[in-house]
Amino acid sequence: MPSTTKIVFIHQGDSWFLPYALNQALSKNPKDVILLTDDTSRSLSSSIQMVSFDDCTTETNTDAEKFKQNYKHMSTNSVQFELFCWLRWFHLLDLMKKEKLSSVFYLDTDVLLYSSARDMLNVFSDQDKLWCGFSIPEHPENSLDWAASAHTSYWTIESLESFCQFINKSFSDPNYLAQYEKKWSWHQKNNLGGGICDMTTLFLFWRDNPSTITNFSQAKNEAVIDHNANLNSNYSENEYLMKSRIKAIKTINGAPHFYNIQTQSSTRALSIHFQGGAKKYMPLYYIGNRFYLRHPQSTLQHIAKILRGWRKLYRR
Repeated sequence: MPSTTKIVFIHQGDSWFLPYALNQALSKNPKDVILLTDDTSRSLSSSIQMVSFDDCTTETNTDAEKFKQNYKHMSTNSVQFELFCWLRWFHLLDLMKKEKLSSVFYLDTDVLLYSSARDMLNVFSDQDKLWCGFSIPEHPENSLDWAASAHTSYWTIESLESFCQFINKSFSDPNYLAQYEKKWSWHQKNNLGGGICDMTTLFLFWRDNPSTITNFSQAKNEAVIDHNANLNSNYSENEYLMKSRIKAIKTINGAPHFYNIQTQSSTRALSIHFQGGAKKYMPLYYIGNRFYLRHPQSTLQHIAKILRGWRKLYRR
């Protein structure tokens, strides 16, 4: 296990919530935060290492090109959106090889991280056994929901290499393609949005490797990685108390906690995933260091977001 496990974000374009995610992670992981991006000119803390997609050009690019050639679109979302969700894992592997990183925690940019990488490793492993970890909610036996999420995930270079190989295999092996097509037909038959995405591939990867992938949706040592702030579930249904439209969040000893209905106890939130419409709450639950925005217009937009968040959260 390396002495330092980096925190990596991957982001295209500019988003108002990006500084919150980056600076919150930085407050618990000084000098260990990397942003892999298409724009390294953006104004951010000098402690955040920014790496351009163009700077990561290794042999992994061949595998990424192979994936694009084999890719079959089966989603109501755009081709561009879905492709990038898969390609980011090849980008991350390129980064790990370039920077000689043996392990990383990858975070989506709608996640606020309230712990250090070392703390998360202490919670979920003995620090020498964790190979890979991401969030896999409980699935009914006959469900075709088939979704796992890597919004807060742990990767060794070996596990990420294995996953990237699995991505290509899943779009070339008839057995996996048949599973994708079965799920896609289910979406079409039931008029459901979405379809086949990298979350589907993550689920199938976990199903093939259940003993080596740690499920981050399950609480351990009185701590949990949030699956989705919009849901009262994490691993199973009706786990956590809700307040308004998101999980109820209470600060105890400077750290956010959820209230577990099943155990009737508080559970420390190592990270919170403000997915979709919950992004507006990120400024309200940001407890990192103060940061400054580049343009007055951006400042006004942020103030508007904060006021909207307060109104949504506390309206009757």
